[in-house]
Amino acid sequence: GRPGAGGGAGAGTTAPQVVTIDATLTKVRCIVTTTDDKKSEVYIDLTSALPNTRGWKAVGVPLMSIPGFERTNKKVKQIAFSGDTIGTFYVGELKVLNDSSPLYVEPTIREANLAIGDEISITAIGSGGASQLTYTWDFDAKDGIDVDATGMTVRRRFRKPGEYTITLTVNDKFGLKAPYSTTIKVTINP
Repeated sequence: GRPGAGGGAGAGTTAPQVVTIDATLTKVRCIVTTTDDKKSEVYIDLTSALPNTRGWKAVGVPLMSIPGFERTNKKVKQIAFSGDTIGTFYVGELKVLNDSSPLYVEPTIREANLAIGDEISITAIGSGGASQLTYTWDFDAKDGIDVDATGMTVRRRFRKPGEYTITLTVNDKFGLKAPYSTTIKVTINP
């Protein structure tokens, strides 16, 4: 067949296609079926969950935060999972628990003394029981606490000399627990 022509029997030979698969699992779809045969689903983000020493990641989802679950009889019959990549993943443990653990976060740096233009890198290490955590950063408390960056690790260069207070806040992704904030003091020298 000629280039661009439709395929089919007798269309000629083509070069083999190479397909590259990114096998990094970043999201899991969780479908909950209750005994009244109603289904509700949620997507669980694995990117902010830290693996334990054996490589397993623990994540939690409050049942009441799953869209549609409030319209069910709340008696779980079945839970199904699928991933966002081709491959096999394992569920090591599944449990229903009552989680009242408060949120907490500790930055890898508490104080820094830098020259103008030096880059600072800070990682947040958060905890909160089974909660999925989100991290927000404000790089200058003088102008109010805003969200200047998100994620577990941030990098920043300060362009003006002075004293800065960085505010790091950890939140429960579903808003069921009170957020926790802490500060980092940064001095930028001329």
